Amino acid sequence: MPPVSAGYILGHRDPNRFDPATANALLDRFGYRHGADGYRSKPDGSTLAIPVLAGTSSESRGDGIHENGCSLARPSVPDSRT
Repeated sequence: MPPVSAGYILGHRDPNRFDPATANALLDRFGYRHGADGYRSKPDGSTLAIPVLAGTSSESRGDGIHENGCSLARPSVPDSRT
């Protein structure tokens, strides 16, 4: 995460390693098999679908990030003309 991103914490280290081999082994172990098309299916053979909600507008992101009760929104600046 770049330092200019909201929520950046200097010195934070992600404890989750990027390890595709282990991830694939775990999926195989729990029955999520690759089909002939290269996509994985659920253990019962039905289609594995992972819904993702993503927005691209500033409205969908909101005014700031709220995590653990902390708001990282930009502070408002009073208008000095009043």
